[in-house]
Amino acid sequence: MILGSTEDRRMAELRAEVGSPLLNVTNAPDHPLTGYCLPVDHEGSACPKTAVVKDGKLANPLYTLSSAKKAGAASTGSAGRIAQMTGITPINITTVPAVIYIEPGGRTQEELIAEMGDGLFLTYCLDTFHAINLTSGEFSIPCGGVYYREGRPVGTVSQMIMAGNLRDMFRNIASLGDDLTFEEFYFKNYCYGGPSMLVKGLAFGT
Repeated sequence: MILGSTEDRRMAELRAEVGSPLLNVTNAPDHPLTGYCLPVDHEGSACPKTAVVKDGKLANPLYTLSSAKKAGAASTGSAGRIAQMTGITPINITTVPAVIYIEPGGRTQEELIAEMGDGLFLTYCLDTFHAINLTSGEFSIPCGGVYYREGRPVGTVSQMIMAGNLRDMFRNIASLGDDLTFEEFYFKNYCYGGPSMLVKGLAFGT
């Protein structure tokens, strides 16, 4: 199939599978679990609640006025400003989420662990910002946690490396917890969240 028009290309991109059918990602101006309220972006565009990923497929990318025009779409109110290396005044416009999160599922952590059987329950990850290649999706993240065998804890592990690709990780989501939590981006201009996830096939090493 030859995609001739901008709209044809955009529709093909929106049908792209980016994760498990359980994966739903939402960007919203606020959420009751946070203190954030970001109804408009730095260009004055409204920031509506937007389903970015729906049932594992890309649904609505985040747009500024400029990127929306190029894609033949409407702005999602996702324009933010970034500081320059040569100064402290933030002037450049870039795409920034507001309150972005993975929608929770209906399982408790205990149910996820029971379903996992043998595996690792991560209790910490370090330096994730620098451990992920945002172009390729490859990651190598220092981590640690509790090792389970047949659903029972048998010991703790630390100073391990979790390696893989974000695409594979999202595709291998087997279950989602009901425990949605949020964190602030360190510049405090947006926040992100998600629930506990049971992911199959992750590789760990030392």
